[in-house]
Amino acid sequence: MKNKTPKLTVKSLRQSGAKVRVSHNRVYKYPSDSFVCNVPKSKHISEVFTPICPVLQARGGFTTVIVDMPNGAHFEATSHVFPSDNYSTRGGVSICMERIRHDLAISEVK
Repeated sequence: MKNKTPKLTVKSLRQSGAKVRVSHNRVYKYPSDSFVCNVPKSKHISEVFTPICPVLQARGGFTTVIVDMPNGAHFEATSHVFPSDNYSTRGGVSICMERIRHDLAISEVK
């Protein structure tokens, strides 16, 4: 029987005393595609539509997870969504957590 490593989640990290910050960002483009704004998903549409970034993109974006461990270790991971794909907050967090789990395993070996 294989030893299964418990799945690393935001909840499990917080319960272990780590400070975890998660941010979801969407991409807003100027019509000429010469300027791109990355705006937090929590912002309301009316706060985003300005003369600089008036066009909401229904797809694309990125999720960032930052973890500060109680022992002082700092980990950060970002998951980008292709402009042709739908934005998934759950999927973005899952990818970031997998990357952080990998970084944690490497730091424990050192």
